[in-house]
Amino acid sequence: MRPSDIINKIGEIIADAGVDASPGNYELCHRYVTRSDPQVCAEFEKALAQPGGIDGATFQRISDLAGPPRGQIDVGRHMAHLDEQIAAMLGAATSAAGDAASYSASLKDGATNLDALHPGSDATAIIADLILQTRAMSQRTASLEASLESASMELSTVRADLEKARLESGTDALTSLPNRRTFDSKLVEAIAAASKSRQPLSLAFCDVDHFKKFNDTWGHKLGDKVLRYVASQIEKHFGASGFAARFGGEEFVVLLPSCSGPDAVHAAQDFCETLSGRVLKLRNDGQEIGRITVSVGVATLQSEETPKAFVERADEAMYAAKRAGRNRVVCAS
Repeated sequence: MRPSDIINKIGEIIADAGVDASPGNYELCHRYVTRSDPQVCAEFEKALAQPGGIDGATFQRISDLAGPPRGQIDVGRHMAHLDEQIAAMLGAATSAAGDAASYSASLKDGATNLDALHPGSDATAIIADLILQTRAMSQRTASLEASLESASMELSTVRADLEKARLESGTDALTSLPNRRTFDSKLVEAIAAASKSRQPLSLAFCDVDHFKKFNDTWGHKLGDKVLRYVASQIEKHFGASGFAARFGGEEFVVLLPSCSGPDAVHAAQDFCETLSGRVLKLRNDGQEIGRITVSVGVATLQSEETPKAFVERADEAMYAAKRAGRNRVVCAS
């Protein structure tokens, strides 16, 4: 789906629902239109199937149910938890410093008193007080060690949860491939590496053919399964040598480091043949739903080319493949 089509569809939904065109509402619709959030898609389709469609109240209900994008809630919650643990550790350290200062003062006073005693004087009381202070300090030290160990374990858990949330925020919820945000970041890194090593870098831009027609015939639920299937096949075919991601809607991209244009075209053609060579069937009754094909545009990085221009050339080549009959590969000039 082209970016302009996505924007138009989102505008229609917002207008029909009669809600503000706020960033939050736009983002929620974007998750539905691009099929990036299965839960949001299911709620939208359920509402659209009702006679009244989606009104303001229904839209708000879906928004409340969906919440922020995947990963955002966990990050906020765990950052708050992390602050609590750091504050607890600082408090324990401050307390320990105070105890140590008090203990040091007690030892100093005890030593001064011992020096002031006349030979033969009874030092039992002073020594007993020093022993009592030492024992108390030992107990406080043991308690501090236990508190710090517990806080350290909590911080390890929080760190692991934050890493999980970071990964989820960069992953497409439907296909489990890296999402557009992760791809954009990876693209910049790949271009920098290619420029430094003077090695070629190619990009394959894939779009599922006739996907809207497929959705209209079989429904969005089966359409989501097709997208997951295509994603798994892309990862299987290019996984060892490339970086695959979901670009949006039914579009996928594959970065191919150290891969020349002809080699990238050959790899993409092999993928097209493999994907179109299998007839998909419904599991429950074995009914054939047909062959899934993709149109692919391939571009190889040019000198001083920007990431945006690089992607646009591959995208234009993909649309050239569509115009040429689909289920084929076109190499950008």
